[in-house]
Order: sequence, then structure tokens, then C-alpha cells
Amino acid sequence: MKRGYAVLLLAVLVGNFYAATYDFRPTTDTRLNNLQSRALALHGDIDLTRYAEDYHLDNFAMALPRHGDLRSGYGVGISVIALPIYAVLGRFTTSGAVLEGTTSILFATAAVAGLYFVLLKLYGTTSALLGALAFAFGTTLWPVGTTAFWQQAPVLALQSVGLIGLFSHARWSPALAGAALGVAVWIRPAAAFVFVAGAVVYFARKDRRALVAYLASGALPVIGLLVQNQVMWGSLLRGAYRFSPDYGFGNDLGQSLPGFFIGPWRGLFLYSPFLVFSVVSVGIALRDRTQHHKTILILQLGAVATLSFYVWWTFWWGGQSQYGYRLPLDVVPILVLGAVHGSLHALRFRAVTLALVVISILIMVAGSITNDLGWDYYELPEHWTATPLAQATYAALHAPLDTAARIIGIALIAVIMHVVTRRLPAEGPAHG
Repeated sequence: MKRGYAVLLLAVLVGNFYAATYDFRPTTDTRLNNLQSRALALHGDIDLTRYAEDYHLDNFAMALPRHGDLRSGYGVGISVIALPIYAVLGRFTTSGAVLEGTTSILFATAAVAGLYFVLLKLYGTTSALLGALAFAFGTTLWPVGTTAFWQQAPVLALQSVGLIGLFSHARWSPALAGAALGVAVWIRPAAAFVFVAGAVVYFARKDRRALVAYLASGALPVIGLLVQNQVMWGSLLRGAYRFSPDYGFGNDLGQSLPGFFIGPWRGLFLYSPFLVFSVVSVGIALRDRTQHHKTILILQLGAVATLSFYVWWTFWWGGQSQYGYRLPLDVVPILVLGAVHGSLHALRFRAVTLALVVISILIMVAGSITNDLGWDYYELPEHWTATPLAQATYAALHAPLDTAARIIGIALIAVIMHVVTRRLPAEGPAHG
């Protein structure tokens, strides 16, 4: 089987699994993304006034009046990238569940397929499959990214495409990487750290032509972001968040730092413990200065910069109606890449790696179960029993058939992919 067919097969399996386990969980963020995309696709504008009464937008803090219109504070980039989907589906349905679910699942599936393609190229079949399954089912991409139209799903799809470009040697690859990571910045400005990391990768390779192509292709969407800010919010560099006194920087790191990484409410490494191996990849890259290790190191540092930005943000938990972390999802493909790289160079810990991947998947299985028990109801919960992890675990134990079906489904995907890809040739600087 060729690598492209393997990627397509995984996309079909994962996409259908996401659809089968879909549980619509809309929030203020996703509803505004949905309505703005509908307006752009059906009416050619981004004015939300026509939806204000039906959806009670006067209660939405990020539905902001500007120049006589009502606009989404999350920007237009996400609706531009979703326009083809809404242009088709929006003519047949106004259902938020259908529109948001279809869009988010398509982008999330594309993110998994793109990262799997990169991992196959770099590390071979076994490690690539383990990394792809860990990304698809062991991170909040599944119980958060596929449940409503968050910004994260398209950003992750674009980031995976950017990684394909960064690790390809084709003439068009720098332009692909720049365009993909540039559009990600337009959707979520914090993605600028990863965009800069991509530029540093080409600078470190001393490939001036590739660097110019990368920056040129990424410039247009970044300019789009600046124009959007100026036209919509009256400032090139400051977006809609500046209109709210609740958002800023200068956290008490004694609360946000442990809460962001290991806390029971939003902890990145608590909900996806296998990602700790991304830290190992940094240590390996510092010792071994080959080009491949340098690229891994630079990308990991871009991810660290993004996570540091969020830790300092006063809204570091990213709101409610979530399961575990959401903001760190912006760089999870890079962290998964680092985790695979780190685990391959720490062979004596392979059993630990596998165990942490399994634990991560079980945690996300719990989070994917329909939960009527106050899921993520409490802000900054003080007791374990009030956290999403505890509530989801309780719900999973009280729905054993649903839980078992999810575990069996993931196991079947793993077996099918292992059987059909075991004869794929290994390539790249490291194999697993």
C-alpha cells in the first residue's frame, strides 16, 4: 500500500468514528463562528444583526456593535476558511449541530491525516500510527475539537499542512508551509509563534530562497489579519479583546502555571500524559545538532512560546463548556511530533510511552461520553469531584456500553491500520 492510500484510509476511519461519537456542545465562541460563516456564505457579509433576536446575541460578550453592524469578536479568518463548507451545507440546513459538526469534524480529520502523513515520512509505520492515534483519540481534539466549531480544528488542520511543507524537499513546500501557517495566524493570532518558528527553520537550514518563499506566501493572510483589525476594530495590532477589561496579561503564575500544565481542571499533561515525551525531544535535540533535530527543537520552542503566552494571559483556562484543555490544542500537533521523536530516542521507555498513550485515550473516551452531570460547570473547581475529568469518569462508568463501544472502535481502527500498513517502506531520518 502506498503512503497516500494509508493516509486516506485513516482519514475515512477517523472521520466516521468522530461522526458516530458526535455530541454537540456549542458555546458562545462556536455559535458566533457558525453565524458569521452563515452570513458570509449566504449573504456575502459578516453582519450578525439578522441573527441577534433569534440567538439572543445581546447576551454574548464577544458579539460587538461596530459601525452600525453586529460583529463577531473572533475575526473573519475562520469563516473564510470554512466558506466552501458553509456555501454548500448552508443552503440545505440552518441546524447549528449539522453545520458546526460537519465543519469541525472535517477539519479535525484533516489535521489527523496531515500529521499522520508527516509521521509516516519521518518515522515509519508503527511509530506513525501510534502518534496519529494518540493525536486523534488521546488529546482534546476529539472531545473538544470535534464537538462544535471552535477555532482550534481549522488551525490544527493548517498546522499539519504546514508541517508537511516544512519536512518536504519539494520546490513548492516552503510556499505551502508559509501559506498554511500564515492562514492559521489569521484565525488565531497566537499561532504567530509557530509561524516565526517555521521561518527560523528555513534560516537555520541556510536556505535563503526557501525562506523568501515561505515569508512571501505567509504574508498575504497575515496582512489580512492586520487589515481586519484596522477595519473592524480600529487598530492594526489589537483585536476585539481590547474592548473587554477582563482580558490582559500578568497572571499569578502560582495559579496559572500548575493549572495550565498539571491541574485537574485544564492540565495539558494530566489529560494527555503521553505529551510529556515532547520534553524529551528538546533534550535530545540540544545534544544532537543534526538538521532534523534542529528542526524538531525549533518547532518545540515555538510551541513553548505559544504555551507561555497563554500561561500569562488572564483568561488562561479558555472559558468553560470544555473537557480539559483547549488553548494548548493550538500546538498539539507539534507536541505530538516531539513526543514521537522523544519516545524513539528513549527506547527503554517504550513500554511507558505505550502505557501513557493508552491512559490518554481512556481519559478522552470518558470525555466523549454524553454527560448530564454538570460537565465543566464549575470555574476553577477546588475539589477533584467538580472537575471535568471526575464528572466524565463517573459518566463513563455509568454508561458501560457506550464506553466499551468507543474503546472497541479505536482498537479496530488500530488493528485495521496496522494490518494494511505493515509493509509500507520506512523512510526519513528515524524509523520506529
